[in-house]
Amino acid sequence: MNMTLIETIELTSSASSIAFSSIPLDYDDLLVKISARGDRNNPSEAVTVLLNSDTNNMFAIFLAGYNGGPGSFSVTNNLVNINIPGSTAAANTFSNASIYISNYKLSQPKTLSSESVYSNNSTLDWQVDLTAGFWNNTAIVNSITATTNSGNFVSGSVVSLYGISNIVS
Repeated sequence: MNMTLIETIELTSSASSIAFSSIPLDYDDLLVKISARGDRNNPSEAVTVLLNSDTNNMFAIFLAGYNGGPGSFSVTNNLVNINIPGSTAAANTFSNASIYISNYKLSQPKTLSSESVYSNNSTLDWQVDLTAGFWNNTAIVNSITATTNSGNFVSGSVVSLYGISNIVS
């Protein structure tokens, strides 16, 4: 397996979304890495990830562990479950997340997996999320957008897109 950095976006000012467009067709799979924080007046902020700006055709199952205990749920309007620290979280804390998109350029529905960790060290508030997602669309993935649900990503948030080549030797 070979991993190649396609693009990194580091915010120098607040933005409600971060997007990759014109994704090259040179790889087998895609990997998105996120290190982010939000400005919502809350300890956390939810993030939605869309492929090709499609708000339909999505299904995901989430498994979460958090300071209140374990949980699981399924949804039909989001592909991954990511929470980032909000403005009332401990200063300078950023979450991290990874999203793996399999077979992004094949004419078949796409599967995704993600993992994310959010921590608010000042109150021992934390959450770990694992997601299995399914995008029931046969289109080639040519854009990926991460959007905060009610606030903005703050300056210093970083999102990187990698291409994964399944090289067999």
